[in-house]
Amino acid sequence: MENLLKFGLDIWVIIRGALPVLAIGALFVVLEHLRPRRQGAMPDGLKWVTGAALTTSGWLLAAVMVPVTAGLSAIVAADAGYGLLNRLDLWLPLTILLGFMAYDAVGYMFHRILHEVPGLWRLHRTHHTDTSVDASTALRVHPLEPMLGSLLAIVMVALFGIPPEGIFVHFLFMQLFNFWHHANVRPFPGQRSLSLVFNIPELHEVHHSVHEDHHNANYGAVLSIWDRMFGTLINDARLDGTIEFGLDKAEWDHPQNVTSLMIDPIRK
Repeated sequence: MENLLKFGLDIWVIIRGALPVLAIGALFVVLEHLRPRRQGAMPDGLKWVTGAALTTSGWLLAAVMVPVTAGLSAIVAADAGYGLLNRLDLWLPLTILLGFMAYDAVGYMFHRILHEVPGLWRLHRTHHTDTSVDASTALRVHPLEPMLGSLLAIVMVALFGIPPEGIFVHFLFMQLFNFWHHANVRPFPGQRSLSLVFNIPELHEVHHSVHEDHHNANYGAVLSIWDRMFGTLINDARLDGTIEFGLDKAEWDHPQNVTSLMIDPIRK
């Protein structure tokens, strides 16, 4: 109980820890204007207003609700001695690293489920409706999606015994990568070589392709090793700069406004 009370007091610490990530997000917006990868692809004011009105709510839920509920689950599991990592007497940094990797694997699994289960895809495709991927796309999340993510996180964190430190570190990396994946910024020299371990923007751009065989690949959040392990990786340099973003009109051909995006999961 003492740990739970302490965790409640530390929620503000978690939220405050996200502020530097928001600053990095703002930095990527600036870089989009200074070093754009695709010319003439800057988001207009309406696109940002739509993102602020609809998907910022979803992103805020994902950025606060998911790590808080997962952290609460981690505290309860640790107190009760549940979960694989809680039963192993490992060096703390190694425990954090293994917890980080386990949590990233859970993120890969959830993302893949969102694509492969038709009802959940209708919810997740809000994120894929954007026809011009940029920093604002990172905010395009339907509010119901992180709610489902929180439920999965509670169960999997307790099952694996992932420590709160591993969740918090992954949370910071996840938000940094989220903005980096979507920002329209020219790659730095040698960036593609990082794809051996990390899910870089070139891989995530493929994931936003209108082609179904493309956007049903490259699910990784931070690490690309899960896509390699489970055969869902597309790492083809010939696709760089040639991707058409969004969804095929045969699947989604509706207005890009707040109401349309909000009701899309229940649209006939």
